Amino acid sequence: MEKKTKDPKIKLEEPKHPLNAYLLFCADKREAILQSNPRITIGQLGKTLGAMWRKCNETEKEKYNQLAKKERERFEKEQKIYEQAKEIFRIESSSESSSEEDHRIQTRSQTREIRENEEKERIKRKIEKETKQTKKSPTGYLLFVQKVLPQIKKDYERLRVAEMGKIIGKMWRELPKEEKDVNFI
Repeated sequence: MEKKTKDPKIKLEEPKHPLNAYLLFCADKREAILQSNPRITIGQLGKTLGAMWRKCNETEKEKYNQLAKKERERFEKEQKIYEQAKEIFRIESSSESSSEEDHRIQTRSQTREIRENEEKERIKRKIEKETKQTKKSPTGYLLFVQKVLPQIKKDYERLRVAEMGKIIGKMWRELPKEEKDVNFI
């Protein structure tokens, strides 16, 4: 009995974009700066590299410009090969890819639908929770505060809120229990 083997999937990786002269300069100098100053922050490192680049003479910048040019040429060659391989792969696997693509699209739409439904349910639960919460009746102290606060604000215009709270708390503590029970509970 023979084992069934799956066809190996070809994975094409797009070539990395080329670095410009400044980025090549930064890559070259970064390690030296980090070794001389290991506690340097990323922001300080960027500022230092920028200042060093600005101070470079034209011959040193030309060296990095040439490297950048070689990088661009390498990228363009690899990009052409990648595009050709992508076309070949697309032609060879066009019969299989349509059904796979349909399945992928269907799966994505189902996933999106599930996420949307979960979000709707979450919002629905939140609204239900908020509407179910009933306000508790205010305590005697809060009723007392509501009654005396306007007068306190009028009498003590320049006091801060914390100081007003202290005065109201003192008034509440000095209020006889019978008056609290009758008027505020």
